[in-house]
Amino acid sequence: MSALPLRSSSATMSIGAVVDLLAQEFDDISLSKVRFLEATGLICPARTASGYRRYTRDDIERLRFILSAQRDRFLPNKVIGEQLERVDAGEVTLEELQRQSNTVQPVPSEQKENFSCVSQVRLTERTLCLKTGIDPEFLDTLIDADLLRVTGAGFYVEDDITIVKVCKALCDAGIDIRHLRTFRTSIDRMANLIRQASGASRALQSADDKKCSVERTRELANDVSDLTAGLLKQRLRDVLDY
Repeated sequence: MSALPLRSSSATMSIGAVVDLLAQEFDDISLSKVRFLEATGLICPARTASGYRRYTRDDIERLRFILSAQRDRFLPNKVIGEQLERVDAGEVTLEELQRQSNTVQPVPSEQKENFSCVSQVRLTERTLCLKTGIDPEFLDTLIDADLLRVTGAGFYVEDDITIVKVCKALCDAGIDIRHLRTFRTSIDRMANLIRQASGASRALQSADDKKCSVERTRELANDVSDLTAGLLKQRLRDVLDY
């Protein structure tokens, strides 16, 4: 961890200087991302009389912890916020929390979907069939049911492998393909709600606003994923009576 270039504990830095400093450790940091973290309440830098943000040494260390938790442990902002609430309440110091994070490994089954990870791998129809063990006829069935979509260039992406495998497993278990189509309808509705809430559908956005919308979209996608899983578990408790 590099030392902060602050001559005293009372010295402060501008948001631009903070981004330049932390860019040495975090490739995806930007002004819009830092502003988004402030909007979510994870960081709260002081402001001058003119409204300019000023970051103290503690603010920068807090920001470093947040960025590390996102990058290294794939934690959503909600979980990070809950951890930082312990710091704000005096239950633990940021340094102690960081040490705990370095020693406690995340449980794979509870790891969040990384909605910021977009695969650049392009797959042909033949490759997708080979990787999933299906025949072209089943692939056509998924396409007709709108459960699988090709890119504008006519290729498939890496995430489609999971979609195909899950659909095949559900069909093998006796679930009819027409019932699986309801998932597409539900997902489309969720995606539209997320787009509206995040502001991603607003026209004529500035570059910074677009980046902020992307961050907000990913965070909301994690929330929707958590809600879907939670409601399914809740319903299964009723179905299985446990």
